[in-house]
Amino acid sequence: MVLMQTQTEPAITDWLTIPEAAALLRTGKRSLYRAVKRGDLRAAEVNERGDLRIARTWLTDWLERRAVRT
Repeated sequence: MVLMQTQTEPAITDWLTIPEAAALLRTGKRSLYRAVKRGDLRAAEVNERGDLRIARTWLTDWLERRAVRT
């Protein structure tokens, strides 16, 4: 059985932990946790402890919404 990836469904390798996402953006983890808590940044809880994963596409969407227009 072969699973096909669609454009709306991120591949398993496209999911980032908060520390991975923070390192990619060169920002602090706290900034991302706050954005998730405010509802500005989508994240998925993956276990009972509340560990989060962020799809790369969600991270990109969040950054684009925060872009400064000059």
